[in-house]
Amino acid sequence: MLTYVVNEGTHCEYPSGEDCDDGVDNDQDGERDEGCLDTEPKGGPPPTMCNETNQFDPVNMVTGTTFERIKDVEVFDSVMPLSFERTFSSRGDEWVHDGPMLGAPKPFGASVLNPSSMEWWHNWMGVVVEHTNFWSVRDREGALLRFTPCTGVPCQATLSQGNPSQRERLWRTASGYELLQRDGSRLVFEARFVPAQGGHNRYFLSRILSPKGVVLATLDYAAPAVADCDQGGPGSSPGVPYLSSVRTVGGAFVELQLPEADVFVLGSRVCHFVGEPGGLRGARGDV
Repeated sequence: MLTYVVNEGTHCEYPSGEDCDDGVDNDQDGERDEGCLDTEPKGGPPPTMCNETNQFDPVNMVTGTTFERIKDVEVFDSVMPLSFERTFSSRGDEWVHDGPMLGAPKPFGASVLNPSSMEWWHNWMGVVVEHTNFWSVRDREGALLRFTPCTGVPCQATLSQGNPSQRERLWRTASGYELLQRDGSRLVFEARFVPAQGGHNRYFLSRILSPKGVVLATLDYAAPAVADCDQGGPGSSPGVPYLSSVRTVGGAFVELQLPEADVFVLGSRVCHFVGEPGGLRGARGDV
């Protein structure tokens, strides 16, 4: 009934016969630059998993950075495939830019080199950070977008100078933010996190909508069943940013349970998955 894909690693492949970003139909199939990745930076790391300097392992031949993406579980129903995937980067600064996880619990712990960043994250990790002069967005791939704030509610923010030709669009709503993606789907960010020690407010991913506005997936958050785990301050949504489940409109779900805590820091626990998420399970809606 379920499809579990364990330790399915990243494998980088490239379009054969097509030279990217030259605007020429090199393989004479009627399309130009097909299969080529968007090479304009989205304002900062993480860099693209598979690009011209990454090969098969994949290891970046220029920087020596190692990337890996592992699909722990995948569930199929009539609406959409639902998976839980972990991404690793040996760089310690992937999530440093704009501080999306600064002062927040991290699902698989902090980077040893940069405690405000992380080397492991998952595919439901989107977040909006409210800076004073710009709004910073991490999409589900971890890619970074920056927008110039707008006024009023609702309102549409404009892309910043660092990524002016990206196709994504950001709206401020009464309950958070919505990111319109290039394929027409929307990421809804309404799970609010207020750092207990002060800092920029954040909104974590709550739902995914189809181009027609149909709810495809809903994310739930819940505090771990472990005493004294770090929590958000007053004004935070309950349990954020501890992801507890993802559910589709068809009833398929992936659930996570945090089985243990890592270490004590300044009298409070930094709680995260230790190694692989052993409390992970999924099921189809018709099970």
